[in-house]
Parts: sequence; C-alpha cells; structure tokens
Amino acid sequence: MRKNTFLIMIIILTIFSYLMPKMTYALDKNVFVVNEIDDVPVSIEEAGNAHIVYRTHVENIGWMNSVKDGTLSGTTGEAKRMEAIEINLESSLSGSVEYITYIENYAWETKYKKDGELSGTEGKALRLEAIGIKLTGEIANQYDIYYRVHAADYGWLEWAKNGETAGTIGLAKRLEAIEIKLVKKGTGENTGNSYKQKNDFLSYTSHVEDYGWLNRVTSGITGTTGKGKRIEAFEIGFEFAQYSGALQYKSYIEGQGWENSWKKNNQISGTTGKSKKIEQIKIQLTGDVSNYYDIYYRVHVEEFGWLGWAKNGEAAGTEKIGFRIESIEIKFVSKDEVIENTGNCLIKKEASITYSAHVRNIGDQQAVEEGETIGTTGKDLRMEALTIFLDSSLEGNILYQSYVDEKGWEEEYKKSGELTGTKGEGKGIQLLRMKLDGELGKKYDIYYRVHTDTFGWLSWAKNNEITGADCYDIQAVEIRLYLKEDGKKYLLDTSVIHKVTGFYQKNGYTYYKDKNGKQATDWITIMGKKYFFNSLGVMIGKDVKKVMDVSAWQGNIDWYTVQKEGDLDGVILRIAASSEYEDSKLERNITALKRLGIPYGIYIYSYAENKEEGEDYANFTIQLMKKYEMKPRIGIFFDLESNSITEHLTTQDYEEITRGFMDIMKNNGYQNLSTIYTYKNLAENVLNSDYLKNQITWIAQYNHFNTYQNDKVVGWQYSSQETVPGIKGTVDMSVWYTDF
Repeated sequence: MRKNTFLIMIIILTIFSYLMPKMTYALDKNVFVVNEIDDVPVSIEEAGNAHIVYRTHVENIGWMNSVKDGTLSGTTGEAKRMEAIEINLESSLSGSVEYITYIENYAWETKYKKDGELSGTEGKALRLEAIGIKLTGEIANQYDIYYRVHAADYGWLEWAKNGETAGTIGLAKRLEAIEIKLVKKGTGENTGNSYKQKNDFLSYTSHVEDYGWLNRVTSGITGTTGKGKRIEAFEIGFEFAQYSGALQYKSYIEGQGWENSWKKNNQISGTTGKSKKIEQIKIQLTGDVSNYYDIYYRVHVEEFGWLGWAKNGEAAGTEKIGFRIESIEIKFVSKDEVIENTGNCLIKKEASITYSAHVRNIGDQQAVEEGETIGTTGKDLRMEALTIFLDSSLEGNILYQSYVDEKGWEEEYKKSGELTGTKGEGKGIQLLRMKLDGELGKKYDIYYRVHTDTFGWLSWAKNNEITGADCYDIQAVEIRLYLKEDGKKYLLDTSVIHKVTGFYQKNGYTYYKDKNGKQATDWITIMGKKYFFNSLGVMIGKDVKKVMDVSAWQGNIDWYTVQKEGDLDGVILRIAASSEYEDSKLERNITALKRLGIPYGIYIYSYAENKEEGEDYANFTIQLMKKYEMKPRIGIFFDLESNSITEHLTTQDYEEITRGFMDIMKNNGYQNLSTIYTYKNLAENVLNSDYLKNQITWIAQYNHFNTYQNDKVVGWQYSSQETVPGIKGTVDMSVWYTDF
C-alpha cells in the first residue's frame, strides 16, 4: 500500500512539472485568471522575473482582458481593428516600457507613451496601423523586447524588436492583434520583415502662379524654372514605416514672415489665392527616423537659380531680399549617404534696415522690419517723425530728409539712427526723400512709399526721389532695399510718387492756387477737406471747422437758410449776459439748432466780481442747460472780458471768479466741456497766470494771424464782421482746429 501511494505521488509530481511551463496568468484589473496557452513564444525561464503585461481596445469589443508574456491580444479572423493599447512592466529592475503607434488620419503620435498610458484613440473609430516598442533604464540592459502584429490582408508579420516598426504604413491596413514578449539579451531569434509600406513613401507638390497645383512627384523637382513663376504653397506627404517619426515643413511668406507652426501630412504650407510668393522654406525629420536618416532639399530662386542643398531644418531661399522660390527638390537619404553641393542654401543681404516713427496721439512706435508698414492708415493720424536704422557690412550709409508742415525741408539729410521730423510741435511730415551712398549705394537701390492724408498710398519712389503730397500729412511709410546685381528690375508701381495739389510754400507760409491759377482766400473746400486762408492768402487751418457765435444782437435768425447756405460746421450760442436773465433769443435759437441737428456750444458773458458770483454764473448755466435739455458738443465757455463793471479786476480776482465757476461745473460733471473764452489783450496782460492760461481754449484776435501763444487753444475768433445768409447784419466767426 505504501509503495502504491509513493508511486501515485511520483506520477502526480511528474504531471505537475510537465504542466507548469504550459501555464501563464492573465491579469484583468486586479483579478488574476489562469489560462492554458499553446505555443508560448518564450518561456518563463527565459524571461526570469520580468514580465510584460498589455491589453488592447478592439472595434465593437472595447478593452480586452490584460494578457502577458507573448499572449495574443486582439482578434484574428474577425476583421476587427485595434484602436488603442496599454503596456506595462512587472519587474524588480528599474526602467520603463515606451511605445508609440501610427494612427489612421493622424500618422505617428508625436511622442512615446509609457508604463500603462493609452496609445491610440478611444471612441473615434480610428485604426492602429503600426507600433514601435522599446525598453529604457536598467531593464533595457538585460532584456530585449520583441513584438509582432497581425495586419489586415497580411496576417502575422515577422518579429520586430527594441523600437523597430511592426505593421504597415501608407497602406491603410488595420492592426488586428499583437504579441509582446521579453527575451534575455542575446537569446532572441532573428527579426525579419516586420513592416510593410508603399514604395512612394515620400511625395510632394506645389501651387504655382498661374498654374495652380502641379502633379505630385516622389522625386525630382516640383515647380517651374525659366518661366518667372512663383511657388505660393507646397505640400509634402511622408509615410515611412521603418522608424517612427514625422516630416515637418514651413514657409516664409511674402509680407507675413515665417508661419507660426510646422505643417505635416500633406497640410498646405504657404497661401493660395493671395498672390504671395514663398521666399524661404524649412524641412525637418522628427522622432526616431531622424536618428537614421537626413532630409535634404534645395530651391530654385529667381535671379540666382539653384542654391545649394539644405538639410534637417536649415533655411533655404533668400533672406530680406524678396526673391521668389520657383522650384523645390527633396531627397530622403540615409545618414551614411553623402550629398554634394551643400552649404550655400540661403542668400542673405549684406544690408538691411528697420525703422520707427512718432505718430500723433500715439507717440513712439516700435521699429518694424524692412518692407513692413510703420505709422497708421485709416485713422487720420499724421506721422511727425521717422528714424531709420541701417545694419550693413558695406561702407556707406542711408540718408533721408523730411519736408515738415509749416517749416519746409530740413537743412541737412539725417543718417542711420537720427530722427527726421519733429516731436512735440504738432507738425506732420509731408514729403520724404531717401538715398544710399558709398559702396552701399553702388550695390543697392532704396525704395520707399508713403500713405498720405486724402490720397492714401502713393507709388514707390527710389534713390532720392521726392514722394508725398503737397500740404498733406504722411500717415504711414514702407521702405525696402533691393540688390542692383544681375540687372534686377523690380516690377513696382512708380507712376505717381509726388502729388502736386496746388498748394505751395513761400516764406514759410502755405498758399493754394486752383487749376486756373486763382489764389485762395477765405474758406474753401479742397478734395473733401475744409481750409481757411486769410486775406493774404496764407493757409490758417487744414481740415478745420467754421464756427459762428450769435446772441440776441442778431435778432430773429432764419436758421433754415443758415443751414442750407451758410457753409457752417457749428454754432456757439450766448445763453445769458448775467447770472439771472437768459438771452432773449435763447429759446428760439436752441430750439432751431436742436431741430435741424446743427452742432452747438454755449457761452455765458460774465460780470462776476468775486468767487461767489462766479459760482452763481455756473449754477445759472446748469439751470438753463437743464431747462432746454442742452447737449453742447462744442463746449461750455465762460466769457471773460473787461467791461465797466470788471475793468478793475486783477489776475487774482479772475482766478477766484474762474475757480468758483469751474468748481461748480466740475461737481456737476461738466469739467471736460467748461473752459474760458477771452481776447488776446486781456489774456496776455491780466489772464496770464498758469491756472487761467490753462483754461483758455477760445481766443479772439481780429488780425491776419492768431499770435496768442497757448497750445490749449482750439478755436480762433478771427472776425466780427462776417456775413451769413439768413442773418441780418454781421456775426463773429471762428476757425475751429479740432473735431466735435
């Protein structure tokens, strides 16, 4: 009996020892399941204490149970795509497993995933087409990682290892299953044909001026030569299977500079439908493929022909010259292969410029690159100063000179880094000229164009030609340097570089003659802008407003006729000549102005002798404004004049009276509208404190010119003897320098 028992135990142990190598464990979340596996590709003894654990996400199934050490994950014979995978290590050795997949419509992922991270997609119904897996850290020193895939139409491919590609690229074939195993270094079998790809893994095309998109090529050139046609855009397709990674490319576009992001997978680099040339390109490989291969490319450029080969992200083309690329050729080669004629892939100018400007209401603008716009357009803001900076290895300099409003031409040319024009004087640049000297001037032409008030962009001037419009402020400028070599002639419009408008300068003053030679005096509208010329023919204001002020002295005004025939831009009404009684025609006048939509302001004539009476005038002004619901766009004016009651007042008295008036107006929200009206003699001799001068914005001086020096003044009452249709007798008239 004991012998039989012993024999039975021997048999059981023999069977158990036979079955042990045939068993493995499948891990599903935190649950271990024992499965019997036929044909395990590597034994537990070979892998030691290190194990590889993985699971796949499969079409119509979702996540399958985790398996490990060579077990199939996925399906075969069911035509179901693998959509994602997660891989983990079980090992006492330090290190990680990293993996990357090639996804339908996406190509290779941009970076490896590791240690259980999801690679692929979930919920997007996109197939995996290829995979690469590798080990890092201590475990990579002792083990190789092997893997093979089952691909649609191909079945099981050969084993790949340590980052090699397994699957298909460019053939639109799904992965259906995968097996992964760890093998001790030096003990694994040879790997073979682990991937499939189409032969034309590299292809490209270009969009050419007047031709559109050309046929796609897999080698050789795309574009044209000898036809003077610019490449406006290009695409590159790259579906390489041996190693993971991508091919990226970008363009430097005329007037825009480098694209913000790299393109890939047949995305368009450049523009279509905008007639913009590509001036430079860059192409590079990323990922594992960049460790084994180089990407070479060269361009055919106008005037220079074929440049040398660039490689791996170098710029190819011309920099700051503006030449078009006409053809592109690309080569994908092993790092062992040598390509001749490299290095001369980018033609740079020996000279370049930047420039900055000072603009009305904006101040200093930052410098811009050559060919870009400095200043403003569409904002009616004059350029008051310009500075040009030259960066050149050649002997010579850039010289430039401005014609400044009311000043004329500057006495001398300015050089690189010097300011032309003025700051803080409120005067615009109206004409410009520029030139180059020395060796610089022998090799380059300087082109420049200006955007002027009224006329917009003029044509390109060059090499010291005068550009601008007589008496019209420049608002924006563009400047370019072009090489003279090879007889290059640029097709830039140079037809209208200087507008002769009828304005002319003499003895520091501006005058105007119409096409019949008639000298302008008084008010005149020229090309949509209103001008005022005094009786001497001197221009007093450009794009100014004609403003009349009236009171009960003008009687009953025919406001309809005034509006129709008076050529007025605004009216200032007297509302009172005391702090108690309103102007007898105020109700009639304000009602008519509001009904006809004529812009207006108001003034109150003062007899105040102290601060309290100044406050009374303010309170009465506010009372009348509320009574008639006034909205005086032009302003609220405190009329300070010397009369029989106020002739004894001192500067200090006027300050106290004005503070009383202004404080009340400010407390009621009218501080931005409330200022002083007075006349030159009183302003200069009595109202001459800093406080009072700061309040004066409307001045009366019946003369050819306003000689009162105060930059706060926006209105000049130049006459009390004007006539206006619809009004009996004469009226006061003013030139208004600002909008309202």
